[in-house]
Amino acid sequence: MQDKIALENEPDAENLDEPQPRESSALRLEGFSDETSYLKPSSEGQTANETKTSFMRRPASFELARIIQTPQGPALKVNGYLPDGATKLLPAEQSLQSGVLHVTLVTERDPEAISTMAIVPYEILIPLTDPPPTQIILNGQSLPGGE
Repeated sequence: MQDKIALENEPDAENLDEPQPRESSALRLEGFSDETSYLKPSSEGQTANETKTSFMRRPASFELARIIQTPQGPALKVNGYLPDGATKLLPAEQSLQSGVLHVTLVTERDPEAISTMAIVPYEILIPLTDPPPTQIILNGQSLPGGE
């Protein structure tokens, strides 16, 4: 005959139908409830003709900027990296003031986009006048200009 060994956490055989309270090892934070709340998608309540207009725009970082000669004339070649697959490089904005070319590169990202976290290299060619401007300012940083 085998002896029955009762474990401390094992419910009694006659009380199997009643739910047994259990100690939880989960961390409970003061001020938080056990209910889970979910964020509603921003598209909820939008009609088919409405579009999202809130994009995150930031100055683009760049690694290297130099003046090169192309068959069409001089150009500013800029190389850099985008932080992820959802970030896009917008067309360069340019303004020429007193012989100084101001170039602004901006990135745009949908804050709700899901993408890889891998950096994405970019290269952009910005046509310049011949001869190139004496000074070029790219995203606030002064670069050497033409001869």
